[in-house]
Amino acid sequence: MQFERENPKIRFVIPDRPTARQQLAYYSATAGVLDREYLERLWVGARTLITEWDCEFSKDVNLDEVTNPSIVDVVLWAALQVKGYINKLEDLHPNS
Repeated sequence: MQFERENPKIRFVIPDRPTARQQLAYYSATAGVLDREYLERLWVGARTLITEWDCEFSKDVNLDEVTNPSIVDVVLWAALQVKGYINKLEDLHPNS
């Protein structure tokens, strides 16, 4: 599944059909999402699934060392896109 946005320009890919192991890695990374690190954990989970990343910022950027609000915007957008996709997996493939 490919996601794209223009401002700031970003494109990334996650598997159309994540394997059970990939799904478990995502859920493990996002466990406890109701705590204060909710969005950070969603980003960590998204990174477990991202197979291609095309953005001026590395997906491995150290968030403790940067201050650019555009990076925060990219992280939030990508994390929430992946979360939405994962939440709809059953809806996307009901006969699997």
